[in-house]
Order: sequence, then C-alpha cells, then structure tokens
Amino acid sequence: MTDDKTKVIGGKNNFWLWSEETGFDLTHPDEPSSPPVYHRLSLTTSTEQVTIDPSKTALVVVDMQNYFLSPLLGRPYDGPGLIMAMRLEEQVIPACRRADIPIIWVGWGLDEADLDNIPPPTALLFTMDNNFEDNPNEPKYFWSAW
Repeated sequence: MTDDKTKVIGGKNNFWLWSEETGFDLTHPDEPSSPPVYHRLSLTTSTEQVTIDPSKTALVVVDMQNYFLSPLLGRPYDGPGLIMAMRLEEQVIPACRRADIPIIWVGWGLDEADLDNIPPPTALLFTMDNNFEDNPNEPKYFWSAW
C-alpha cells in the first residue's frame, strides 16, 4: 500500500515499492495502492531491507564455478567468488529451502561439438593438460574434457 513516503519504481504493470522505512517491496501486489501481499518474507541486506513473496520467487544459480572460480584456472583460493559460493551453499540455499523457495540450478556443460568449436581464448583458460592419448595424426588441443 502506498503512502506519501512510498515510491513506486517501474511502470503500471511491473513495479516495486520503496520507502526509507521498509526498503524495497518486491511482492508485486496488483496495484501500488493494493494491500500488502502475504505471505511475505523480509530480508536484511548490507544496504537495504528487501521484502519478497516466496511463492513468486526463485533462486537461480548459474553454475560456472570451474570457469570463474577454479584455482586451477588462476583464481585465488580465498577470492571473493569462492567465498560467495561457500556462503551460497552454507546459508542461502538452506534458507531458500526452509522458505519453500524453488532453487533452479543451471549448469554449463560442454559436449564434443562445443569443444570442437571452443574459441581459442576460452580454451586457453582451461587447464593446459593434454587429456587425450597422443596420436601423431591428430592436432594437440588444450582443454580439459570432462
């Protein structure tokens, strides 16, 4: 429900509500002036409070950990990406499960056709181990086929 202190962010059919007192309301009521949506879950972030409707929410995890986080690809063992991945596993996913928020896991996988067409700069980012038996008639490719 809007009042003089509540701001509507977005358009007529797709909007958020924001106030200094309650932060962001992402529950998507029918109209800005509609009563608050229940069931609602308020989360405190490092900067704002955010209120969501778990029945209209999903956690989408795009799993590219090896590519972006693997120390074998030069990423630091104590880098922010790995720290966030651990927090996701230890805190965020269990909290979503307790709140009945669906978790959608999207994995990045490569098949043989992808490996045959992988751009050279991307191939260089993978381990330089040769995972293929040496065959003098075949060129040597550098990537990990998993």
